[in-house]
Amino acid sequence: ELVLSWKSARILRGDLALLEPGGWLNDRCITFYFAWLAAQHGDAVGRVLFLSAETAFWLLNEDDPEDLADAAEGLELREKDLFICPLNDETNLERANGGSHWSLLVARADGPELRCTYFDSMATGCLAAARQLAAKLAALRPAAAG
Repeated sequence: ELVLSWKSARILRGDLALLEPGGWLNDRCITFYFAWLAAQHGDAVGRVLFLSAETAFWLLNEDDPEDLADAAEGLELREKDLFICPLNDETNLERANGGSHWSLLVARADGPELRCTYFDSMATGCLAAARQLAAKLAALRPAAAG
């Protein structure tokens, strides 16, 4: 049951229970929070891309160059300097909102390079995915500039 729809984020009744002590965040909770941060801080985050959990998962698993180039344009990668990317350990393409562990990749544009920092309470729980996403973002930024 839909409880809240705001900007690009939707919260279902079951998502609210995840915010109780002992609950685990899911894609929708993270996407909603990122949308809220962007709205609350307006111009201060104009060059920041809060990548939704769903989009990060899609980028990790998409290999079609045309689809990736379209995504780079739509995400305005060329105009962004800081990329905040949630990652989880789900590998099943049929369960985009699955997984049991979250980590965070933060990438900062330094000229044509991306400088990345990886945050993970389990040290390397999603490190392979973080490296893969960092490589895709780095490759897509020039495509967005073209």
